[in-house]
Amino acid sequence: MAASRLVQSHQNVVEAIAEHLPHIKPRVLVPITDGSEELETLMLADVLTRGGMHVELANVGLQKDNVVQGMHGLRIRAAQSIEDCIYDTYDLIALPGGVGADGLAECDVLVKMLKIQMAEKRWVAAIGSSPVAVLHAHGILDGPATCHPAMATHIPDQYVNQAVVANDHCVTSKGPGTAIQLGLKLVQLLCGQEEANKVAKQLLSPLAL
Repeated sequence: MAASRLVQSHQNVVEAIAEHLPHIKPRVLVPITDGSEELETLMLADVLTRGGMHVELANVGLQKDNVVQGMHGLRIRAAQSIEDCIYDTYDLIALPGGVGADGLAECDVLVKMLKIQMAEKRWVAAIGSSPVAVLHAHGILDGPATCHPAMATHIPDQYVNQAVVANDHCVTSKGPGTAIQLGLKLVQLLCGQEEANKVAKQLLSPLAL
């Protein structure tokens, strides 16, 4: 009986400590460069932040003050350069598409980070042109995937005509119109279904996961 009370007392202490421990947010890197698709970039950053993740934008390139000009002319300031991130660990690296995907693919630092990310079974996401231009181009895309329909002919044996495709630790999506759905899927995978449902309600999204 005394032993049982001791175990229960210990459990109560553990639960009390857990209640006061800070919640560790999943850490997300969103690399951007000149020509990155703005809606994909900002929608991903917004949805993932709403889902309780810590999102960091990183500039890929030599843009002054880490300010990139998106595909449609919108200027976006990143918090840091990709070189500042190489020794950091991220739960998710999420790649926007657009014509800037080619610039992401040419960055040796980013490609190295992506290969390590996949080897260590941490999450990678790509949308629009990036599944093909970045992941497929460097042998990182393995198994079923989706991408912008204009790029589908580059991966005929892998392409799946769906808004979002999750395969192992790689999640791909079609483009700007599916960015919210991709974000919600990533929230579901990293933070749980309850959190994804909460964010979907905030966004007045009819999307069911």
